Amino acid sequence: MRVWTKLVLFALALLSLPVQADEAGDGYAIRSQGYILASSLLAYFDPYEKYSDPKYRVAYRQALERLDELTADSELRLSVRRIKELVDGLEKQSLHEIQGSYPQWINPVLEQHAEMDRLAIRLQAQTEPRSETVMQIQRLSLLNSQMLLLYQTKAAQLMALHVNFSENSALELDAEIVELFGRVQSKNAQWQEPLRKLAREYEFVRPQLVDGRRRVTTGSVGFYLGGIVSGLNALLE
Repeated sequence: MRVWTKLVLFALALLSLPVQADEAGDGYAIRSQGYILASSLLAYFDPYEKYSDPKYRVAYRQALERLDELTADSELRLSVRRIKELVDGLEKQSLHEIQGSYPQWINPVLEQHAEMDRLAIRLQAQTEPRSETVMQIQRLSLLNSQMLLLYQTKAAQLMALHVNFSENSALELDAEIVELFGRVQSKNAQWQEPLRKLAREYEFVRPQLVDGRRRVTTGSVGFYLGGIVSGLNALLE
């Protein structure tokens, strides 16, 4: 598949990721939309691309709107508002100017996203526990989202402050993803086939994620990981 086709499909996958609850205060939905926002923003302002794909802007703007609907907590609403202000500031600059000082423009957004993610984790811990299967699928979805953001930030030489950025970070995320795929498949016969398909998609892109010497475009990685996240979220509908 051509790289440009994968880039388009990556954008479409981000756009199609559903909100997991219509209720304000759903910690998982907030975290999921937060990762869509961060990954879409990085893809739109990619320092190695000559032109920005407008689909990514649609995706991160859509995520901002959903976050505004989902955040009832005052601290979370403030965090979302700060992200929106930073994004508004980014959009007033030329792509050339942003790419010339990429960390200066992008890191503040990642820092505020990290704060929002921490607040959403706290909110998640306060909500009524869901079934073990639902929690495991949600965890898988977030792990794949974190893996994508980690890959993007490494490619752009940025620091994803809320993702373990140590030397073995990708290996640690990978180990948990593989283990959790196996565990969820073994306990849920009705979802074995879709989960098996998503696990195969992950196995296909896995060498690029865990071997730092094998660098491929973030669009290609995003095509697979975005599709996996979308597929996992579809099981929760």
